[in-house]
Amino acid sequence: MKLGFKIGLLFAWAWGAFSCYEGEQSASVGSSEIQTVTFSLNVSKNSHDTYTRPDSRSFTIDEENELQTADILAFVNNGEGRFTFSYRSPGRNILSSSGKTSFKVDLKQLQQNQKFVVLGNASTEIGSAGISLGTALDDALTQLQAVCADEWPAKNNGSTTVRYIPMYGQTEQIKIGSSTTSIGGITLIRMLARLDVRVKTDVTNFQLTEACLFNRKDRGFVAYKTENWNATSQQVTAASVPENAQTTKANSILYAADATHRISKSIYTFEANGVTDRKQATAIIVGGVL
Repeated sequence: MKLGFKIGLLFAWAWGAFSCYEGEQSASVGSSEIQTVTFSLNVSKNSHDTYTRPDSRSFTIDEENELQTADILAFVNNGEGRFTFSYRSPGRNILSSSGKTSFKVDLKQLQQNQKFVVLGNASTEIGSAGISLGTALDDALTQLQAVCADEWPAKNNGSTTVRYIPMYGQTEQIKIGSSTTSIGGITLIRMLARLDVRVKTDVTNFQLTEACLFNRKDRGFVAYKTENWNATSQQVTAASVPENAQTTKANSILYAADATHRISKSIYTFEANGVTDRKQATAIIVGGVL
């Protein structure tokens, strides 16, 4: 007979989990000339991530990378080498094809160079941040936080509830003029860590049936910290956790494995630092049968 039981695994406790306005002005405000520019984007994907779950109980690869909204935050050189917040401009005409995404946006033609923060699926977070004019770029990024009191809704267990993942990217400084029609080469990074669960191939006496998440954070930064970014590998190397992040110990969802006894593109969570006390670690608890 098959024996049902649960195994507790403290997952990712050693290294942590990681990736993955008032006072604002629209670009249409003011006396500056407006230039319509097309932004071309890449969304960071794992090259080995070709597995598609054989049911509709989680995100697909396309849904995980989908861009529902796009926003540009413009930071202007203040003459002292610092870039400070000047205006926000929403994107429009979002198009995705062959793994590439583009949208149009109105930018100001200014005498100064500008840096652009590119945000996907983060319009609510921008509004909540309340970034003031003149805020330094690095300070503005720390104000951009996503909050989710429950576990991240990603069609969990066949639910129709979806919250598309906020993403972040940034350009080099550039001067916008009448000849500027496109800006490309930008990679967007998803802000959430994804935790997939499967049994090692050499384990033949156990079948995974379910898993749940404990000790998750309730918020995270939309943008990674510069010191935690490897530009060569295009990867986040360490977790960035807001000081006001709270830990929710108990789970609210029991994630079901698919017919191949895997859980993929279902469990998403905010970044969490590694800890020495396993009881405090962000953890995956798995269940299955012998």
